[in-house]
Amino acid sequence: PPGIGVHRDQSAYLIFTSGSTGEPKGVIGTHGALMSYFADHRDRVYRPATARLGRTLRIAHAWSLSFDASWQPMIGLLDGHTVHLFDAEAMRDATRLVRGMAEHGVDMIDTTPSMLAQLSAAGLLDRELAVLALGGEAIETALWDRLRSLGGTAVYNCYGPTETTVEAVVATVKDYATPTIGTPNQGMAGYVLDS
Repeated sequence: PPGIGVHRDQSAYLIFTSGSTGEPKGVIGTHGALMSYFADHRDRVYRPATARLGRTLRIAHAWSLSFDASWQPMIGLLDGHTVHLFDAEAMRDATRLVRGMAEHGVDMIDTTPSMLAQLSAAGLLDRELAVLALGGEAIETALWDRLRSLGGTAVYNCYGPTETTVEAVVATVKDYATPTIGTPNQGMAGYVLDS
């Protein structure tokens, strides 16, 4: 087949979001933005965990594919990690999801703080995960303190609107005494516009 050149500014995917407006709109993610997102996670999240474990990660995919956060586990494939897809039933059942993660030896999950409460009640934090990524909602101080105390689990607070290709900033929770959204991903800059 003929070779097809791909430019970083070309669209890689289209996803719909309501964002901050409440009105559905389509957002185009470019190849360049997706690869910058991948490069940041490769260096900031995946490589340190791989070095600690001595092997690639097994990453839970427990998001709807219509949600931009579904890219977070999928980009792990670009670094040679395994992604375990959970079905819609498991995504809605914390006990089933935690049991499935244990059965399949899953090392990492990306979820929201409110879902983490359910997963934690179902025993998720009773075993040591290599990586726990949280996003989509603010992390309260009490939860932040608990997350900082997780021994061998690297915990990340990930934030960003769909328009920035899933995340724009990430905080390594153990590096901050109080909740923060962290620092910009590779290839991005952050600006404080007002209080």
